[in-house]
Order: sequence, then structure tokens, then C-alpha cells
Amino acid sequence: MLRLLYGDDRVSMDAEVSKRTAAAGDSSAVMNVLRLDGDTADLSELAAAARSLPFFGGTRVIVVRNLGARLKAAAKDDRAALLASLRELPPSTELLVVEPDLHDKPESHPLYELADTWGEVLPFRVAAVGNVEAWLAQHAVALGATIAPAAAAELHRRAGDNAVTLQTELEKLAAYALSSGTIRPQDVRELVTPSAESNVFELVEAMGKRDPSAAVGRLEDLLLRQSESALGLLAMIGRQFRQLIVAKDALESGAGSGELGRELGAPQWLVGRLVGQSRLFTMAELERALEAVLEADFALKGGADLPEVVVLTELVVNLTTG
Repeated sequence: MLRLLYGDDRVSMDAEVSKRTAAAGDSSAVMNVLRLDGDTADLSELAAAARSLPFFGGTRVIVVRNLGARLKAAAKDDRAALLASLRELPPSTELLVVEPDLHDKPESHPLYELADTWGEVLPFRVAAVGNVEAWLAQHAVALGATIAPAAAAELHRRAGDNAVTLQTELEKLAAYALSSGTIRPQDVRELVTPSAESNVFELVEAMGKRDPSAAVGRLEDLLLRQSESALGLLAMIGRQFRQLIVAKDALESGAGSGELGRELGAPQWLVGRLVGQSRLFTMAELERALEAVLEADFALKGGADLPEVVVLTELVVNLTTG
């Protein structure tokens, strides 16, 4: 059977692949499991391998990662030949096409229609269970722990949406909370360093609340981490204010959260935070913030003889105090 696996939840996707490859059987697992890189795999060899019967019975499992881009770039006849071959997969073959970079519009994949008709399309999304906090709760249980809702929200805020990052942090927290079995918010604050994106969000929120001390503190955190250049941080700040302008405009025009989410290309939890944050500013303040970001960009690129930290601090303080 052809199965198309796609989405940003690499943790669950890899677990599904491991489960399927285990079906090849213990004694012949090595010979009955074939792993290919879709970027370099020969399409005719892939077709031949998919038609081959397993050794000593059992199931033959073929795992191909990132095949979509290769198929789109392939000659029309080569692509058609592979599709024709895959329509005649023997019952003993499991062909797993894994696309971790295909997050939306799975129907754009060259094998989508075939998998949807003759096989199976399996989405793996971090927020597929309803929200990221619910995903964290499920995966914490799999690690033998529970995570308090406030702790899940804090972990999400600090680590972002990347499934691998979330799983890595969750494993660390579960080991730390081994004695009690419960991951608490204070555990997250103690063990998980906020991502740059999280700190930028908090920076802009502090600016909107007119709290210069907190805003400068968030800026210092970002600069101390040194994970982003000054220009990189400025770009993130500018992006945040551009999103807030879109959210503010949508809020004033009465657009729904679903429409706003599509326009921003953002999940609903983030849309809610952006809408809430946009209420802290007037539209004139948001537009002035973007102008100030452009002025700071000019200064950082040599337009002013000032250290980078001074340029960024002046930007944050000026926008915070108005």
C-alpha cells in the first residue's frame, strides 16, 4: 500500500515509520526494509523495488523521504511510468513516502491523488489534536509523566512550534520530574531557555504595555543569547509589527479569526495572541513603529556612527515611551 505522510510533526511521523518498518518481521527486517532519499533516488529503481516481493515472506517496507520535489522536476514520461507502476503495488509492499516539509496543501504532491484513491494520506501536525498544549500533554503521557496545563502553555511559549524541539525539551522535563511525575510551570522556567521568537513577542508586548524596564530586559536577553545578529533581531521586530498592523486592520474591519489566520499564515493560537497584542497599540503607533524600524535598519547599516546595542535600545525605549 502507498502511504503519503506529511506535516510538521516529525516526532509522530518518525514513530509511525518505525511502527510500519517493524512490520517487516524480526528475522528479515534488514533485508525487507529499504530507505531511499527522494532527492537522489532513481525513479525506475524505486518502481522495481516497490514491485519486488519480500524475502522469506512478511512485508517489504520502502521508506522514501522528500520525493515530491524530485517528482515535480522529473520528465513527464518518467513520472507517469512511476505512477503506473505504483498502481500495481503487491499487497506485501508498504511504500511510505515521507514529506516533512509539506505542511499544507497535500493535494499539490504528485502522489496525493494516487495515495488518496488507492492508499492512504496521513497528516502529522503538531496542533492536529486541537492545540500544541494538547499535543504536549499526549506526548508527556507517552514519556510516563503528566504536564500541567500552565506548564504546557509556558513550554509552548518558550520553545515554539517545532515538534523535535518540543519533544527534546519534554524529554528533559519528564526526566527532571521523575520523582513527582508532574511537569510544573516552574520546571519549565528553570530548564527551558526561551526561543528568540518568544523573546521578541514578549519584547513587543512589553513595549505595548509601556513597560520600558521589561522591554529593555527582553532586548538584553536577546542580545546576550547572541543567536541572532542585530539586523536579524531588527527583522524579527519589524515582522512582528507588520503582523500587528494586519491584525489591527482585521480587528477594525470585523474579520474573523479564521480569515485572519489565512492572511497571516499563522495558527489560531498565534492569531489570538496577535489580536490581543494589537489592542495595546493604535494604528498610528504601529505605523510609526515600522518607520522607526526602518530608521534603525539604516543606522545599523552604517547610517549612524553608533554601536548596535545603542541603536536597538534607543528604538525599544522610544517606541515604549512614545
